[in-house]
Amino acid sequence: MNILSLCYLFVVAAVSTASPILNSTLDSYSDCNINRYNDVASVTAKCKNINVGSFAVPAGQTLKFALKSGTTLTFNGEISFGFTQWNGPLMWITGNSVTVQGSSSKKHLITSNFNLLS
Repeated sequence: MNILSLCYLFVVAAVSTASPILNSTLDSYSDCNINRYNDVASVTAKCKNINVGSFAVPAGQTLKFALKSGTTLTFNGEISFGFTQWNGPLMWITGNSVTVQGSSSKKHLITSNFNLLS
């Protein structure tokens, strides 16, 4: 085996071994879904393509999306805010070059659990 063949085998081995490591840092669809209020911080810390499903935000809590640069945040469900009298805000989204959108195939609503007529 000549040196060129040996170098080729080394490069192929290095790339094939590195692939799982590189892929593990990329967004995986199931890991980048938010379906509970308690998932928000961990998902926004690691993902750049985030799907927001249906869940409730506890009364008196701000729904905070501190997004990585270049993140796409897609709302796919219903977010319901609990009610209490407080100074808010209900939702806070920060990040550079982010896209916030609603899914074209699913409903996306922001609702509250209070009645203004009471």
